[in-house]
Amino acid sequence: MIRRTDQVNLAIAAGAAVFYALFAPLSAHTSVNDGLGPDGLAFGEMVRQFTLKGGDETSRLSPLFPALAWLPYQLTGNVVTAFAVVNRLALGVLVFAACRVLDTR
Repeated sequence: MIRRTDQVNLAIAAGAAVFYALFAPLSAHTSVNDGLGPDGLAFGEMVRQFTLKGGDETSRLSPLFPALAWLPYQLTGNVVTAFAVVNRLALGVLVFAACRVLDTR
């Protein structure tokens, strides 16, 4: 059973993610490497070449990031969009965790 404070925390986290999703497109975006930025090519390739069997040494050492971005990439076919989806989900998780920490004080 979900506690009432968790319901409020989920609402706050969802609100933060929606707020970010609404206003992030208004901010400036880079055109370097087709929107991936100066260091994004390596991360983009990790997502494009992700398999459940493992990949290169880097993706085997840190498999969570390419695994999380792989599903949105498969649905959209766009690495930049996949990263944006992961950013919004990560923000929601972070805000929820911060709310839980603040509830314990």
